[in-house]
Amino acid sequence: MRPSSKRALSLLASMIFFIGSLIIYVNFIKPTYNKIDLLRGELEIKRQQYDDYKSVIDRLRPVFESFRSASELQQSFSSMLPTNPMVPQAVAQLNGLANQSLMSINSININELAVASQKSVLLKGAGIIDLNLAISSNSYESIKSFLQNVESNIRVFDVKRINVSKRDNANSFVVNLDVYGYYQVQ
Repeated sequence: MRPSSKRALSLLASMIFFIGSLIIYVNFIKPTYNKIDLLRGELEIKRQQYDDYKSVIDRLRPVFESFRSASELQQSFSSMLPTNPMVPQAVAQLNGLANQSLMSINSININELAVASQKSVLLKGAGIIDLNLAISSNSYESIKSFLQNVESNIRVFDVKRINVSKRDNANSFVVNLDVYGYYQVQ
């Protein structure tokens, strides 16, 4: 083969390789690059949305915390003034306070007093349960301790009447109390 034919043949082969690589580039590589650019754009949009959502959540976090503390406040307020009489819990609290003060409850009479109606629609009346207690004590200090515990108890109690009498024994007392326990009327 002559050198000019070899040159022409190599030129033709290089043109075929060039056209083949151009066809491969146009049909396979270019669409893949376009898909990659599209996916990069979507990724950037999702990152921006994520950053926006994260900043909104960071700004709302203190609001959520305040609602959480408000629910805790509501829960503690419901412990102070329950939404119904909850007489067994009131009796159990007073019994626990008496035991803590080294006293024993002899008898309990429970009366639920009428609820005073409120003229305002927003304010509802407070219900009252009257607990008449007869308690035995061996010392004046335990009586004082019991009254202080009733005063500082989480549920709102009000001692309306107290009568202390001494038994035949020199260090024994009988304490008669009228204790009002309050609750919210729904």
